[in-house]
Amino acid sequence: MVRPMKSSHAWKAGLAIAVVAAGLIWHILACIESPMAFSPSGKDLAFVTMEPYTGANLDLAGTHVYRLMVLSEGKPVRVLEETSRYMLTAPAWSPDGKRVAYLRIVLLEKEQQDRFKELIKKNKETFKQLSDAVDEKSWTEAPLPPVAPGASEPPAKSPEFTEDLSLPAVGRMLDYGDKQLTLPRLPAVLVVRDAATGQVVSAMRTFTAPMDTEAKPNAAEAAPFFMLYLTARPQFSPDGHLIYFCNGSEVLSLNLEENKQWVVAAAASAAALSPDGATVAALGPESLTLLRPQTDSAVYRRLGQTSVSLSSLAWADKDTVALFRTSEGAPSIDLYRTDGTSAKSIPLELPQHEPTGTNQGELAIAPNGANMALAFGKDVFFMKMDGTILRHWKGDKEFLAQPTFTPDSKRVAFKLLVSATPEGKEPDRTAAIVFFSPDGKELSRAEVPAAKLPAPPAEKEPLDKPAAEKKPAETKPAEVKPADK
Repeated sequence: MVRPMKSSHAWKAGLAIAVVAAGLIWHILACIESPMAFSPSGKDLAFVTMEPYTGANLDLAGTHVYRLMVLSEGKPVRVLEETSRYMLTAPAWSPDGKRVAYLRIVLLEKEQQDRFKELIKKNKETFKQLSDAVDEKSWTEAPLPPVAPGASEPPAKSPEFTEDLSLPAVGRMLDYGDKQLTLPRLPAVLVVRDAATGQVVSAMRTFTAPMDTEAKPNAAEAAPFFMLYLTARPQFSPDGHLIYFCNGSEVLSLNLEENKQWVVAAAASAAALSPDGATVAALGPESLTLLRPQTDSAVYRRLGQTSVSLSSLAWADKDTVALFRTSEGAPSIDLYRTDGTSAKSIPLELPQHEPTGTNQGELAIAPNGANMALAFGKDVFFMKMDGTILRHWKGDKEFLAQPTFTPDSKRVAFKLLVSATPEGKEPDRTAAIVFFSPDGKELSRAEVPAAKLPAPPAEKEPLDKPAAEKKPAETKPAEVKPADK
């Protein structure tokens, strides 16, 4: 569900994916910036930024600048890639710290975008005709055969479905199937670079979730473009042979050495690999799925009708995953074991705060399990693992996003976004990386220089425009060369 806003890009402030499954609506809420990743040594931080920070035409090439950058101790920010032809996703470090992996998602030229819209419209019309061919109401209200003469039987009653108890939820799977038939996918490439030289060492073709390029920016179907930027995050297995990532619809596993790719989970919106690489935690509608690819087993945990942030999926240790939930206004950090059982629920008593943009809570847990950071944009809470608040950071025109702990748990980094508007309600760009201690003391800042924004794409004149209205072609005077001596 997306609530339209007045400003040009404030549609993101009301963005939430609402999944309707047999009468239940479950909101999966998101964040305001893409994730970051520390190298295993903790000395290098890789991240991606998007400028301008606006939701208009995210699928159109030439409208935004995406930059993959690395910040190293004592050095200025280094740009590994800058492009307006692809959307770049959050990066990941290989276990040896020598490689950086991320996704390039192909953006469309205007002609391609128009063809995609025509294809989607045609597919939807065909699918609707097939659906209308069976009049569901007439079948359910069809008269029943008469009972045997003289028999005393009670009349058959029509049951009411009040809740979908299927595992997984059948409504979501039907919606997933509909999208496979009607919506195209965008091609993507998993790129791996040498972290020292920046050279691309390997690339593998893959794909995104089904995309609706026909939808308007304030429509729910347009959300996947923005959600991919916010949530797609490759992760290496501990041995470095596999890379897992969620494309917004499925969880994929890629083996670059053998040139193989598998879908390990379907109907997933976000995923995170456990520290030991044995379990993939995937968020779906009303559910948390815990997969063990090596043993071909999975546990499906129903979460019920609640609000869960896509950026709150964090591993407390190799056997316990955490979620930030708001059930009936009561926030908590809920911990689940890898066998699907509930480990603990930590109730939170948060001071007054207002979720900013799409950010409904970005959770990070220190690798040593002692501290947490929960960010809401203009409000950040530094906490102990029991929920005790150590510091409440509050911004004016500054936003802190995507808390990321160093491997030694001694620092936590944030993207610092700033607003150029007098009201300061919406972030405009990532201006710096800010480092804090686990208890919330600011340690340092590193400036992120502004990108050189692309020129707006020129609109072509319609072919059927009357000749009298067409602009005359500009001509240059002929160049006069001096005669040869």
